[in-house]
Amino acid sequence: MNTSPYPGNSGSISTNETESPQRKLKNQALVLALGALGVVYGDIGTSPLYAIRECFHGHHAIALTQGNIFGAMSLVFWSLTVVVSVKYVIFILLADNHGEGGIFALLGLLSGGGLQWLYAEANVPEIMKLASKLGFPIDAAETTYYLGRVSLFTTGDSKMMRWRKVLFAYMSRNAGTPVAYFGLPANRVVELGAQIQL
Repeated sequence: MNTSPYPGNSGSISTNETESPQRKLKNQALVLALGALGVVYGDIGTSPLYAIRECFHGHHAIALTQGNIFGAMSLVFWSLTVVVSVKYVIFILLADNHGEGGIFALLGLLSGGGLQWLYAEANVPEIMKLASKLGFPIDAAETTYYLGRVSLFTTGDSKMMRWRKVLFAYMSRNAGTPVAYFGLPANRVVELGAQIQL
């Protein structure tokens, strides 16, 4: 039966139209999960390679003997085993904040334990007020704050790849200001700048 007011329209939505947003969302979730796994396990997997290279190459290299090779590989193996099994499996996975996990769960547990100072933003005027209460003669209204600012430009002749130059310049432009981060009064700040050509 045609329930649509328009002739020739069956009134039903095709299956492809309803499934395509769900399928796209599922594919995006799979790509995101794969990328997250690549970041975590890629970091765990590449760090031992750099460590092994530094053992046998460079200024403080050890001799390339069978005993040294077995010793270095044993250190890498047991370090990976301890880090993955003890740190990640026992501590990180068991850090449960009302059913939530991960970094935000750890922050929630820290804030509940009175350890806000571990991740709180620095508020310099408040710190100066506390210091004046402890007997340090500081007048916050007469204090001048000197900050350094570095500007990155991609026009340099370094051998860095172009996409890295653009990425670093983008991150530098979009970073928060130290004035806001430290809670400084804008009329008491002097910024000293430098330019770096990447």
